[in-house]
Amino acid sequence: MRRSHRRMLVLGSVLLTTAAWAADPAPAGPRVYVGFDTETTRGPDKDMDGPTAHGGTGAAPLLPGESGVSWVFAGSSDRPDDWCRAGIGAMPAPPTAEAKAELKERQLKAAGTFWWADFKLVSASPEKIVLALDWERWTVQAGGRKKVAGDHRTVELKSGEAHTLDFANAPVSGPGPFCARNVIVRLTAQTAEGPEASTR
Repeated sequence: MRRSHRRMLVLGSVLLTTAAWAADPAPAGPRVYVGFDTETTRGPDKDMDGPTAHGGTGAAPLLPGESGVSWVFAGSSDRPDDWCRAGIGAMPAPPTAEAKAELKERQLKAAGTFWWADFKLVSASPEKIVLALDWERWTVQAGGRKKVAGDHRTVELKSGEAHTLDFANAPVSGPGPFCARNVIVRLTAQTAEGPEASTR
């Protein structure tokens, strides 16, 4: 009887441990769409400013504790002055550091001017969204690609707000065409009632 009783205690301990392992709580807080947002001043030629308007948003859906990446490009590696070629995007962070590095390198090689953000949603509530952010801007120069701006920072936002990160003038020394005079790059965060993750 004692031996049977001891077996039941051991089995009970195993079941309790298994149940505790399976019951890890889900991240607390709402789903948040996080990523780059741009505002662009258009220009019909290199000597004339045009209207300023929203350029686009690339946002990835995240829960607290999850990470994502976002990018903006203007121009291409072979035509860095041609800001008529531009795009924006975002996604949840790739599963490995190697995959994330490959994604960044692929985007960087194709772009004339390139912004990259690597962020983690630290916490989210109706009152405040907290993000840990690393961002960079790269350009094509005579000696090759060069990182010209960027830092690490903690960003606190309310849902729907945008945090300005960078301002850049379009290169106008080349032959064109000239579709933009400058761009403002911001980080935006919107709780789940906002738009789906997008690339526009």
